[in-house]
Amino acid sequence: MMNNDPTRASLESLLSNAVACARDMWLKGWAENGAGNLSIRVPPELLQGRSDLRDGSPWIDLETPVPPLAGAFLLLSATGSMFRRLRDEPRKGCGVIEIDGSGTRYRVVWGYESQGAPSSEMGAHLAVHAEKSREALTLVHVHAPNLVALTCSLGLNTVTLTRLLWSLHSECVVLFPEGVEVAPWCLPGSNDLSTSTVRALKARRMVVWPFHGVMAAGRNADEAMGLLEAGEKASEIYLKASTAGGVRATLGREDLRAIAAQFGVLPDEEILRSPDPVFQGIVESPESGGRQR
Repeated sequence: MMNNDPTRASLESLLSNAVACARDMWLKGWAENGAGNLSIRVPPELLQGRSDLRDGSPWIDLETPVPPLAGAFLLLSATGSMFRRLRDEPRKGCGVIEIDGSGTRYRVVWGYESQGAPSSEMGAHLAVHAEKSREALTLVHVHAPNLVALTCSLGLNTVTLTRLLWSLHSECVVLFPEGVEVAPWCLPGSNDLSTSTVRALKARRMVVWPFHGVMAAGRNADEAMGLLEAGEKASEIYLKASTAGGVRATLGREDLRAIAAQFGVLPDEEILRSPDPVFQGIVESPESGGRQR
């Protein structure tokens, strides 16, 4: 039985958080079929003295070495894992891997029953964990339909997507003041995707993979999911407003500065200085920093 006490440090508590996160992803429609994946750094002491670890698993070469993760352990969802069923089959849908002392190989030490394997997006997860190896990090990747829809319809980049999301909901500039990166399209599971994801998450905590999905980084699963929920909600607001007569009002630059000051955050200044999003029928409002028809 999994421990459901989030204050007790154990492999079971990490697994419980992963299962709850995966369930939320599926219920939101973000993890259809075998889509979506997640990873959590596992402190080595949580594995000491366990009787259910796998002995003698073969070492497998990593396509891209990750020396900063030498000796590290990570909990990753399994390739093809059905998140709707993860809470019933956690040892099948998740596992723990160990990175060897050189950061060039890994082996399974727990889970992936039976004959399962880590997510096909493991390369991107390991690359980000390696870049941020000093941090206790959780990474969550989902197929968020509204954010992906924006990459299909508006051709946005990092600056224009961030300003769009900030301009539509007051909390967005507070929750991700550093912005949301838009990576170039890359083949799923490829080294190019890993490289672009690492580049994106050096300065930010959320990256959109065009025509694919979104990855968020947090100190825990709740923080990562919170970022995804906020970005996806603002995208949904835009799409709903667009079909209900068009976007007729937005938060302007000075509004965003005021919100940021109120909550003590520092928005990316380059993004903040960029032009306000342009929507058909929008004109500057003389009454406020916002814009309206």
